[in-house]
Amino acid sequence: MLALEIGGALDVAGHAFEGVVEADGLVPVGALGADEDVLRGAEGDELAGVGPGVVGGEEPAIDGSAGASSWLLGKYRSPGEDVIDPTADDLATFEKWVAAKAARDKAEAEADALGNLLKARIGSARGIRGLVNWIAVKGRESLDTKRLRAEMPDVAALYTTIGEPTRSLRIAGGKK
Repeated sequence: MLALEIGGALDVAGHAFEGVVEADGLVPVGALGADEDVLRGAEGDELAGVGPGVVGGEEPAIDGSAGASSWLLGKYRSPGEDVIDPTADDLATFEKWVAAKAARDKAEAEADALGNLLKARIGSARGIRGLVNWIAVKGRESLDTKRLRAEMPDVAALYTTIGEPTRSLRIAGGKK
């Protein structure tokens, strides 16, 4: 496998990233590496504060940060059965969200195309001096869990763990 490496770390809105960042910017609570018992309030009934930017259980600004997303997931972990009627603000926010996701998808497609142009220019060389390197990366190792469960169900069960439930924001009646 080959990867395109640009200089050093990617800087987005003042945050440095050196690894993979989920496209939707949401970070599941379990991915934060925090012990849920530490995050519970004094009563232990709901999460007091989760993730970066959440201090002492205070509600963070509801923005695109991982802290806000984690806080909302902690506060509203289990959905009820009711569905609320949309307000004019809800419709406007929904339309902006759909447009932003479409713009992100378009930007990602453009970035992929530009990356491929750079790869084509680099060819069999290591990179373009001072700009970008196209480096060889070790192949990904994976486990065939379907086959393991079929051939060795006891072993698969012994090493299977189930994480905390989470929620996913999806367009009603449609695809993601």
